[in-house]
Amino acid sequence: EVYIKDFTTSADYRITNNGDTDGGPSLVVFNNKLYVFYNHIYLTWAKCLICIPHQVPAGEIFYATSDDNWVQKTKVPDLPENSIAPSTTLFNNELYLTFSGQTSSVFEIFARKFNGFTWGDAGQVTNNGINHGFSKTISFAGNLYVFYPQGNGLSQTSPTNSDDKIYFSIFNGGTPRWSCPYLTLDSPVGRPTVLATPGN
Repeated sequence: EVYIKDFTTSADYRITNNGDTDGGPSLVVFNNKLYVFYNHIYLTWAKCLICIPHQVPAGEIFYATSDDNWVQKTKVPDLPENSIAPSTTLFNNELYLTFSGQTSSVFEIFARKFNGFTWGDAGQVTNNGINHGFSKTISFAGNLYVFYPQGNGLSQTSPTNSDDKIYFSIFNGGTPRWSCPYLTLDSPVGRPTVLATPGN
């Protein structure tokens, strides 16, 4: 389940309470509200022609906001069927969400944008048939960056492993919308974490 801790009041807020697997939270302040995005993992039947029917985990991404005390849970629309690991930031006065979405047998990185009322497509960050997972999105020096592991590790709910290398792409708003992947470190480092100082 997903919780939020308010360190100014020592209050704990339980965001989800459905008995299923929820996690991967990402927090962002937008339009004077605190948003929490999280993935909800559930079981669905495998879609294949030659395999024995069985259930596999799949993911959806939801969000809740502070203005109604986290009561309403809203599903982010128009995502790939199996979407997990949300990451959020603000860019050009809009909220940008990146996440891992399953296409065929691999996870690629996708992006969506939100103006406070409607969601729009912000392009597919990766599209090279290699597994990607757990992106971290950041706005820095007038640019939007997405950092992500790229490798061959594959899991239905955890598309990364300790051997993945960290790459990043830059949003340019044109066609294509995202740059080719840039390698950050030529060594296995696992999941990325990024931080920008105030004012950048």
